Amino acid sequence: MCLWRRPRHRCRPSLPALQPLGLASQASGCRGWPGHWQAQSHLCLSQPRSSGRLLLWAAACVALRLSTREAGSCYTPPASEIEVLSRRGLAIGAAAAASLDVLPARAILGLFEGPKVVPYTMPGVFNISMPPDYVLKKSAPGLLAWQGDRIQPVEVMTAKSKAVDFASLAEALGSNATEVGERMAKVRPAVRVNSTTEATLVEALVDPAGSGLDIYQFEWISDFIHELKLYALVKGEGKNYLCSVNLRTAALLWEDRQELFRSIMASFAPLETQPKREAAAAAPA
Repeated sequence: MCLWRRPRHRCRPSLPALQPLGLASQASGCRGWPGHWQAQSHLCLSQPRSSGRLLLWAAACVALRLSTREAGSCYTPPASEIEVLSRRGLAIGAAAAASLDVLPARAILGLFEGPKVVPYTMPGVFNISMPPDYVLKKSAPGLLAWQGDRIQPVEVMTAKSKAVDFASLAEALGSNATEVGERMAKVRPAVRVNSTTEATLVEALVDPAGSGLDIYQFEWISDFIHELKLYALVKGEGKNYLCSVNLRTAALLWEDRQELFRSIMASFAPLETQPKREAAAAAPA
C-alpha cells in the first residue's frame, strides 16, 4: 500500500494555453514565484515583433496577472513594483488601441466586416446588390431574377425596369404613397405560382434613405409571405424608367431576413445623376 501522495502546489501557475504562442513563463511552484513575477514583467515589457501580435501580448499579460491573484498568498510584490507595472500596462494598452487604427478591420479577428454582396447592373438604369448566395436565375432586358434560400421557393427576388412617359412616381402610381400601398395590397403574389392573395400594408415610405430620389418603398404581409418592394422613377439615357425591386420571404423568416432585405434596398443606385425630388417637384411643367 502506497502512503506517498504527490504534494499539491496551490500557487503553481498553469500556463499551458500560452505555450503555443511562445509566451509561457519558466516559473513553477511557490519557491520560483518571484522569478515568475520577473518573467511576467519581462513578458509584458517585451517589444512584439508586429503590431498585429500586440493584442495577443496584452492578453498574455492579463492572464499572467490573473494567475498572480490566485497565488497571492505565495508572493506579494512591493507597492512600488505594482505602480511601475501598472503604468507600463497602461502604456501597452494605449499602444494596442492605437494599433487598431493601423490594421485593417478584417485583420482583427475578422471583426467589423460588412456583409459581402455582389453588385448587379440593370443596363443603362441602376445598380442593385445581392448576397453572393442568391443565385441569378434569369437575366433578360429589363428583368433580373434571383433565387434566395433554395429550400424556400417563395424567396424569389426581382429587379425590373421599363421605359415610360411618366415624369414622376406621382404620375405613374399616385401622389399618396399610403393609398398606393393599400391599393396594391389587395393583389399580392401568393405561394402558388401565378396566383394572388390579399395582404396587409405594414409600411409605406417616400424616399426612405433621404437621398432626394423619387422612390416609394412598401412592406406587405400576408398569411404566408412577407414582402418588401421599392418603386423608383429613374432618368437614364434620355428616357424615364419605372424601376422596381421586389424581395420576398416566408412570413416566419421575416425576423431573420428584414435587416438583409433593407440593406439590399439601400444599395439601389441610379447609374446617372438624378434631379433632386424637391427640385423636380418645384420645376414648372
